Amino acid sequence: NVSGRLISFAGLRYYQSTTDGERSKFLSDIQEKITIYTSSLIFFNLELNKLPNEQLGSLYSQNEELSRYKPVFDPIYYRIYALNNEEYSLAKGISEGLIEAAVKARIDDSTYLCAAEGHGPIDALNKALQQALVNKYPVIRDLHLTDYSVKVINSSEKTAAKVRVLVEHSFEGEKFGTIGVNTDIIEASWNALIEAYHYALLQHAEFVDELHS
Repeated sequence: NVSGRLISFAGLRYYQSTTDGERSKFLSDIQEKITIYTSSLIFFNLELNKLPNEQLGSLYSQNEELSRYKPVFDPIYYRIYALNNEEYSLAKGISEGLIEAAVKARIDDSTYLCAAEGHGPIDALNKALQQALVNKYPVIRDLHLTDYSVKVINSSEKTAAKVRVLVEHSFEGEKFGTIGVNTDIIEASWNALIEAYHYALLQHAEFVDELHS
């Protein structure tokens, strides 16, 4: 989460004076360094996701510190729906530019499938994911999407260019950012959103634990 805070700070400093060359360079340098430093974390997550669920479950049960970071929900899939011409015609007079997204997630032994509309696919995904989690975790209503940015990170390579998505949220008085990387911008955004919700729920759980300790 330190990377998200650094980018947030650099971005806020830049937007206070967008004509300041030093601030612009500072933001660009921070973004470049974050990309380098987070690359290893991305590959770590990819390797971790290859582990069978049974093996991960065993590791969580054997290590109390590790079990604190056990995901509180399991994202199963997402879908983005574009309005067809007839639907768009009906919706146009009400709200311009709406996109619909559906999210399916598992919490404990229950599965939730929720859909939501938003101004663009990321807003729609964020709202649908929140709907899927809010009944089990009402505190998630306080999680608000505040900013979204995209950067191409390997455009010079022969393989498909990857994009790094930074998603910023506010939660319980704190602002933080999460990062997703993929060749597909929606997939990268989805990964960043999942990380944001996991982080917020884990932070809240630690806060509650401290109150009762």
